[in-house]
Amino acid sequence: MSQAFVDTNILLYSVDARYPRERALAQALIRELSLAGELVISAQVLSEFCAVIRRGKLPDVSVAVDLASYVDSLCAAAKVVDVTAGVVADAVRIGVAHGMSHHDAQIPAAAAIAGCGVIYTDDLQGAPAIGGIRYTNPLTHASDD
Repeated sequence: MSQAFVDTNILLYSVDARYPRERALAQALIRELSLAGELVISAQVLSEFCAVIRRGKLPDVSVAVDLASYVDSLCAAAKVVDVTAGVVADAVRIGVAHGMSHHDAQIPAAAAIAGCGVIYTDDLQGAPAIGGIRYTNPLTHASDD
């Protein structure tokens, strides 16, 4: 594998007990990428993740008890891409070219800066690739058996 960007929804699935299959798949992906030194997230993804957890949008999420420690562990395991002026400018160009919202376009912009070949998300935006970065849904790759 090469560097791989993990979107907010995959982080959320990794702590959401309502979806045990997706939770296990998301946790396995994050663990695998982390152990290989290939996990990439952005400050935006961390912020979105924290906002959802703090708003109480996911019932029974044990990570909410010590969210700061969980975020610290993610930061230790991943390369974290800051939202810089360059990311914002690239996101504007990507958003216009692909009809994406600005926040959604910041994902491939940050992934490109980190040298990622893939973005793991269940929100594919209808695009198989943007700027040579593949969008892949890791939650559909395993059997439902």
